[in-house]
Amino acid sequence: MTKITAQEAASNFNTLKSLLLATAPSQKAIDFANRVFAQIEERGPEWMAEKAAELQILSPYGSVEEDRRSPAPVADNRPYFMSKLQSAML
Repeated sequence: MTKITAQEAASNFNTLKSLLLATAPSQKAIDFANRVFAQIEERGPEWMAEKAAELQILSPYGSVEEDRRSPAPVADNRPYFMSKLQSAML
């Protein structure tokens, strides 16, 4: 199993969070995502590092501009990422 540091996990999570918020289709989606993000952030960076695979944050993400050029941008997979974030908290 790949290990990352708490600092790397927090950084990768914050980048994913930014991408998901930047591509949210509505204010309702932003509000929902922020509630999920707050629950994850309450658990802390160490927990994020332990759950990095489940949270999909083992590797860093690029900027919003870089992500848009990606063959599989986060915006095209919002439901997948949001479900992974929620499942990791179970």
